[in-house]
Amino acid sequence: MPLLSIIIPCYNSYSKLQFGLRRIEAQNHHELELIVVDDCSKDDSYVRLQEFAKNCVLNLKIFKNEENSGPGITRNNGLKFASGEYVTFMDSDDYFADIFFSTIQPLLNLKNECIIFDFIIKDGSEETPRSTIINREKGGNISPGRAMLFSRGAPWGKIYLKSIIDEQHIQFLAMKQNEDMPFTKMAIVNCANIIYVDKYLYYYVMEEGSLMHNDSLVDVNNTKVAFKAVYDRLHINFPFEIEALFIHEYLYSLGLTLLSKQPRSEWIASVSEAELMFPVYLKNKYLKEFPKYVQLIVYLIHFKMYWILKLMLKLRKIL
Repeated sequence: MPLLSIIIPCYNSYSKLQFGLRRIEAQNHHELELIVVDDCSKDDSYVRLQEFAKNCVLNLKIFKNEENSGPGITRNNGLKFASGEYVTFMDSDDYFADIFFSTIQPLLNLKNECIIFDFIIKDGSEETPRSTIINREKGGNISPGRAMLFSRGAPWGKIYLKSIIDEQHIQFLAMKQNEDMPFTKMAIVNCANIIYVDKYLYYYVMEEGSLMHNDSLVDVNNTKVAFKAVYDRLHINFPFEIEALFIHEYLYSLGLTLLSKQPRSEWIASVSEAELMFPVYLKNKYLKEFPKYVQLIVYLIHFKMYWILKLMLKLRKIL
């Protein structure tokens, strides 16, 4: 059995993915398994992946969806094919740091159930270090509730014991956006032994049109569906953490939609409806641990300071 399976969805992206595959190949570890699932690419990515697999030293397995299904279902299919004791994820245009496996291998051998590590945003020639834990905890063990709440919702940057994913029937949602957040939160919170490694082991490559480039692309309906999926499974055992997650994932997303063309009256109605779920959320004990700009946006949302919030978001986008 491989120690770690890396699951990678691919759609028209072989030309970018081959760089990430070469970086993994250079680490030369036989305990790695790579699962690439092609989501019915319209170009020749699938054929080129098969050729790559024949001519590399990686334990690389190539699969193809029966129909174009989006990243969530594609990752779910990857989980079905993965045979590693642990699983992690990589996007097709991203890549791991050269020290990735040599850093995490000893931690996997210690039987940690979840490992969280930091990443670097690569935007052209510019590289910006970022923490996967948004309140910047120190490296070391972290409780499931705090890890669930403060970890970013992206699928990458975390490693999970696969048996937990299988036993708890944790899957990605079948959506084009925010399909990963519920999986990440539920996978983390079901792990008892979690360690946070404050080292930069993953490179997230920015693309024009991504959410990090354009906050107005945030789909609040998808965010609402994603949050409800987490709420339904976790709110009884983690009530304060779920309320705080509502603040950071749902309310904050509502704030970002101000950069779209949504009328002011509709936006205020959306906020009022959302606040009915947690009417005293401003008293949540975790709110003060969020980044200051998140706290400010949340307060502006609560008091319906529409124009101030819109101006602040525009200035933040420019700066």
